[in-house]
This record gives sequence, C-alpha cells and structure tokens, in this order.
Amino acid sequence: MIPDCAADVPRCLHRAEGTAAPEVGLVVVAPERMLPSLAHTIAHAGGRASFAFSAVPSPRTQRILQRHRDSLIPSLTRTGFLGWVTTADHLEDIEPSVRALRVAFCLAPNTGLTAGQYLLARAVGLSVIAGSVDLNAGSVMPATIGRGAIVVLHLRRGAAGSHVLLQLLEQLHRERLRATPLAA
Repeated sequence: MIPDCAADVPRCLHRAEGTAAPEVGLVVVAPERMLPSLAHTIAHAGGRASFAFSAVPSPRTQRILQRHRDSLIPSLTRTGFLGWVTTADHLEDIEPSVRALRVAFCLAPNTGLTAGQYLLARAVGLSVIAGSVDLNAGSVMPATIGRGAIVVLHLRRGAAGSHVLLQLLEQLHRERLRATPLAA
C-alpha cells in the first residue's frame, strides 16, 4: 500500500517495495489502439495491469480492459515551467471519468513532478505514484524485480514494445511474481 504523502511531496514517488505477496504493480503507458492486445498478452501470462491514460479511452477499450480485470489510471504530463496549469485543465477534463472509474492513483510524469501537480492531483482525490522500475523498448531488464515494486512500462507501436513486455512477463514468471493492477 502506498502511503499518503500530503506532508512530503518527494514521498509521493514512493516505490512501494517490500510486500509479502508475490506481486508487482504493473502500469502500462501505450497508445489506446495497443491496449486490447497488451491486456490479452498480460492476461495470457496470468497477470493484470493498470493502463495509464492522458485521454480517457473509448468505452469499447474500457470494456475490454474490464473484461481482463485491468484498471485505468490517469497520467500526468510535464509541460515545462507552467506544467501545473496544464495539469489543472487536464484533471478538470478527466474528473468525471476518474469518479466513474473509481480511480485512486495517477502516474507522475517521468520527467518529474511539480508541487503544483501534486497538490492538484490530491485536490481531486488522487495519490501520485511513480515506478521503482521504469522500462521502455530500449531498456535492459533489471537483474531482479522485488515484491511490491511498481513497474512502469512505456510502449510505442511496433514489435520492440511487445518484445520488452514479453521479457518482463518471463522475468516475473522466473521470479514467481505476478503482475497486478494498482488497487483502487
């Protein structure tokens, strides 16, 4: 469980290591058109995931993810010095969906989180998280992934993204870990 970090902004990037359950939180950042096949691949390996979005996915995509028991979480983006202004607009736009989906978390930008973004996310009831393991198509897989880690997988279109997902799922299997979505 990720602690509330209202008093200490850097703690909101807590990595949530050290749980007794043989699980890792898996967050996938990918274009919407890839989500159904990614969800199927993860489910076929016995896992589930949270899929981060900057624009709310279509109802069709949401139904597919629900069928696999995956979840959706909003992703904050870093847009320079006044990124918090864009964050306010973004959170206002997606707030009805966040409520309808009963979302508890949002993903911090991989370029860093501002105090303004943190406070705006908290104002709409979201806890900000970041990965303890950050992967993309060019990443080298870490030697081990600890129980309770949050793995954020950034994928673009193409076979390279699918390859890194398969490598990750194989490594989790070898370590007897299971991919799970972030709890609501």
